[in-house]
Amino acid sequence: MIRRLRARTAGRVVRDPFPGNVIPANRISQVAGRVIPSSRIRIAPGSPNNFVSRSQNPVDDWDWSVKIDHTFSARLRLNYSMWVQKDVRNNYGDVPGSLDHGNLNDEVGRGIRLNIDYFIRPNLINHLGGGYGAPPLGFLSAIGRR
Repeated sequence: MIRRLRARTAGRVVRDPFPGNVIPANRISQVAGRVIPSSRIRIAPGSPNNFVSRSQNPVDDWDWSVKIDHTFSARLRLNYSMWVQKDVRNNYGDVPGSLDHGNLNDEVGRGIRLNIDYFIRPNLINHLGGGYGAPPLGFLSAIGRR
């Protein structure tokens, strides 16, 4: 915790620490005075900033897919694919409690695809394709889930 500027020498700034490494109450704004108690908890005594970030991003995901190709004749081909994907991420912010900016990304995606190709001539192909993809579930706020 550094207070006023003491000197500038060769492009370096030298500052004096606050007495006892504590910022005087009259130097803290009213807004900061309300935010600091809910955001900074003494987690690591003896560390330079006395705070260790608790930010993390654990992931639980898996993907599964299958594809089937079939040639009925030299002119007619079919392919089918389907997939399921799960991606769950708990993004925890730096600070605990109501100031946490994290979120829960809970996505489960699934879809299918069907393609039919009919070769009229070697340089002319009739292609029909269609598919469906389920929308993801979305994001949830970190507040209230712990």
